[in-house]
This record gives sequence, structure tokens and C-alpha cells, in this order.
Amino acid sequence: MRFSAIICGLILVLEAGPTDACGGFFCSQVPVDQSGENIVFSVEGGTVTAHIQIRYVGAAEQFAWILPLPSEPAAPEVSTDLLFVNLGFATQPIFQPRWNYDGCQQGRGYDGDVLAGAEDDAASEGDGEGPPSVEVEFQGAVGPYDAVVLTSDDAQAVQDWLTTNGYDLPPETAQLITPYVESDFHFVALKLQNDRQAGDIVPVKVTFPWDRPCVPLRLTSIAATEDMWVRMWVFSDQRSIPLNYRHVLIDEAKIDWPSYGANYTQVVTDAANEAEGRAFVTEFAGPTSEVRNVWGDLFSTDQYHLDTLALIDDPAAFVNELLAQGFPATPQMQGLLRTHIPMPQALIDQGVSEQEFYNSLSYWQDMGALSGFDFDPVAFAADLETLIVVPLMEAQQMMDLPYLTRMFTTMSPDEMTEDPMFGVSADLDDVSNVHEADIFVYCDKTFMLYQVVLPDGRTIWVDADDATGSWTYDENGNLIVPEDDEAEMGSMARLRADLPGSDQAQQLYEDRQAVTSYDNRPVIAEVLAAHNEAVLGGTPFEEDGCACALASSPSRTPVWGTLLLLGLLLRRRR
Repeated sequence: MRFSAIICGLILVLEAGPTDACGGFFCSQVPVDQSGENIVFSVEGGTVTAHIQIRYVGAAEQFAWILPLPSEPAAPEVSTDLLFVNLGFATQPIFQPRWNYDGCQQGRGYDGDVLAGAEDDAASEGDGEGPPSVEVEFQGAVGPYDAVVLTSDDAQAVQDWLTTNGYDLPPETAQLITPYVESDFHFVALKLQNDRQAGDIVPVKVTFPWDRPCVPLRLTSIAATEDMWVRMWVFSDQRSIPLNYRHVLIDEAKIDWPSYGANYTQVVTDAANEAEGRAFVTEFAGPTSEVRNVWGDLFSTDQYHLDTLALIDDPAAFVNELLAQGFPATPQMQGLLRTHIPMPQALIDQGVSEQEFYNSLSYWQDMGALSGFDFDPVAFAADLETLIVVPLMEAQQMMDLPYLTRMFTTMSPDEMTEDPMFGVSADLDDVSNVHEADIFVYCDKTFMLYQVVLPDGRTIWVDADDATGSWTYDENGNLIVPEDDEAEMGSMARLRADLPGSDQAQQLYEDRQAVTSYDNRPVIAEVLAAHNEAVLGGTPFEEDGCACALASSPSRTPVWGTLLLLGLLLRRRR
């Protein structure tokens, strides 16, 4: 599968999933396709830095990546997967129901064109390998990549130069990069080195003079999937906002609270679709210190001792010391192990996996598998500094910026018609990633009802016997709609199908108040009222002598009671 992605004022990504702990540096590393994008931006003093995480599936020789930038960047560098892992963990949206059982007897516009006036910094002379209209500003090795930075006034010349130099590009590349060429953009292009595997792909960092992030979704459409998610974090001095895309507030009544927000991605998709596929949700906005308190530090000056490692000429002892010093089990580390302690061909021929070899290096060394191997600890330690330690240190430096914003959306290829641009606003409130709702459980021997009280005080009544019906969610949280008649849907599935995805949509501005684009709250109120009336009609609450009191206050519930209820919910859902 050919892969090509491009980025404008900042960069686009494909997420590489976090590495599972497995007692060593090697776990299963299966690259995946472009089903989503992760970018981390920092904006400070007229300079933008973008850390991009790439996901890719296919042959290594077909990997090619192009990033259009509005000004001449510094030479690209390697970043670190840990930045994305820790940011994702610390800012992940959480939908937390608080279960209460007292009522249960049985315990049961942006204005202006950001692209206009992009300055063309003085470019160095080309190296003579390409057409005269292409100026090469940087060319060299960057981690596992061969990289080049170039500029031109001819889009076809850019494609021809890259193709001639071994970049496997789709034929429509020249057409897609033409708008960027016409705006005097510079292009960062990456390909894997000849001896590299797709599993060696690592995040990349680029820095360039500019004042706003921009994600080049028009070019992403080449390899994008339907409803592909786009997730970005922005470190700055204020809250980051979309400028030429809408900002939507999701309808929390549509969230599946008893399942801890399992349908969240679908709700965001619905909200974005209501805004014609061009909208972002803010998942977190607040002081960087809040996030740092959750994830801790990526780097500390006294953690890694490269001088000690450089003196260890025994490969197995070297790896054991890496583990003792706490080096991360990232793809970067795995690539270094492959380079400096290559797996013997004899073991490959025997069917020994990389995971078996590198996680049991002492065993294979004792078996004589590494006899005659000339190990260079000084070179390994030098690469560790360049590709592991320095990227961690530089990622840690972003913590000095006081504010962090996390935004999210989903988009399909036909919706990627304009590159989203982002600014800052000092007039907006913080946004927590933790959402809580109270669920009161009422029941006797014949019925069970849930009263879901949303964070804003709205109430949803749920008949536990008719809560979910045959509707379920796939592994990405998207709703699977049954082909059968609607009558087979549970009451909550019908409710969520009737509710819009967003409470309201806004157009945010840097220099003035937000403008409401549309407001779904009156419609939502009508839908909820009709649903609640249908659920409460004919229940024991309308009969004399009801054993359950509607006025119930939250209380602590024994662990076994919670497990009982969750088990019941799962059984009913199946």
C-alpha cells in the first residue's frame, strides 16, 4: 500500500499504538494503516514545533512522506513515542458514572488568510541532482529516514525530483501540492533507508518560523479512511482554538453513561457531521501543570548514564544496563537494537522471533549465537544520545509552556477540502477531560429503572429491561445499527439515534467573543421529555404503595453491589 501524507503550518500524523510491557524492549510491533492522526504542536515566540506520530502498513520501500511548511524549517529530527503515550493517558476523555442504589430494595471565522504572505526564507543552492527549479535546503539521514527539505515554483518539478531520488509517490502528488507551491511553501520529504523495516518508523519533529499551527488535511485525503480521527495537542501560553473550522460542544445526553462512554467516538462523529464534517471538539484545556502532575516527567538529568554504557563491551550486559537505567521500550530503541546487535541469520532461519531473541539475549549469547560478533558500545551509546535521550529532553522542554489544549474530530476523505488552522484565545474557560454523571438505581422485585443525572442537571430515565436492545458498538466505539426493524432497538438506542451529536456549534475568534452557529438544545429538550414520559408511563412509580422513593440521595455502594449491577448490565446488553 502506497502511503503519502503532507502537512502545512504543522504536521499531520498517523498514530503508532503504545508498546505493551513485555519484560524487555521487544513486543509485537505491527504497523497499521492511516486510520488516525496524532500531532503535538508547541507555539512560542513566532516559532512552531510539530511532533508527528506516523502509522503505516505496507512495504518499507513504498513509504514516502511529504510535509508542506509555510517557511523554511530547521533540519527535521527524531521525536519520541513516549510524548504521545503520556499525553494520551493524561488527557484522555473519561465518562465516569457514579452509581447510587438507595432507591433499590433488592440491592439491585476565522477572518483573513493565514496562508497569504508566507515568507520565503533564503534557500541554499540545490545539490545538482534535481531539475534547476528545485532548490535543496537540507538532505541527510534523520534516524531511520533519508530526509530532504526543498522548495520550488513548480509542483511537477517537486514530484519529479522526489521520484528520481527514490520517493514512491502517487501520480496525483503534483496536483495536490500545487496550492502549497503557489504559496511559496517548503517541503520536508522522508523515506525509510534501504536497510530499514516499516516497524522502524518513529515520530518526527520539525521546527519552523510561524505563528499558527495548520494541518494539511487536503493531502491526507490520499490515504484517509472513512471517519478518520484527527487528534492534536497544542502547547502555548493560552487556549488553542480552531479558526476556520467550527467548535462543537457534544451532547452529553447522547453518551452511553452506563458503558462509561463507549460510544464517544460516534457522538463526536455525529457532531462533526452536523457541522458538514468541519468541526473540532475540545477534549482538554488547562494549565500544563495539571497534565504534568498526572504523567510526571519524560526526562530527568540523572536518569541516563551514557558514559557507563559506553564501557560495557558485552552485548547482553549492555542491554541489561539499558533496562536497569529505565530506557523506554519504543520503536526507536528496537531500531537501535537491530542496528547494533543484529539478529544472527542462523536464528532467523530457525524461526526464532525478534521478541524471543532480544528479550532473552543472555540465553542466546550463552548458547554461542553471538560468537564472533564485534560489538561497539561507544557507537551504541552515541546513537542512544541522539535518538533517545535528546528527543526525550526536548519533549520535556515543552512543559515550560503554561497551557495545553487537546482537540479531536473525525473526517472522511470527501470532507478534507480545507486545511484547519488554529489560533489562541484568552477569553475561554478551561475544559476538563473528566465528565461525571450520577446514576440512581430504583427497583423492586418486578422492575428496575435508572435515573441518569447529567453534569448540567438534565435527567434521563432508563428502563433497565429495555436499555440497549440489539444495538452494540464496534472496537472503535462506533454504533452498529441492526438491520432488523426499529422495534428491536432498546429505548436508549432509539433515544441516541434521535438525539443530535452536539448541544451547539460555535465559531471562535482570537480577538472577539464566540458566535453561536446553531443551537440544538431546544430540540434535545423535546426529545428527552418525550423519552422520559415514555419510560415512566406505566411503571410502578405511578401506582399507589410504591416501595421505592424517587427522592434518593447519593450513597456509597459496597463493591459487590457494583459488580452485581455491572454484571447485570452486561448480561442484558448481550
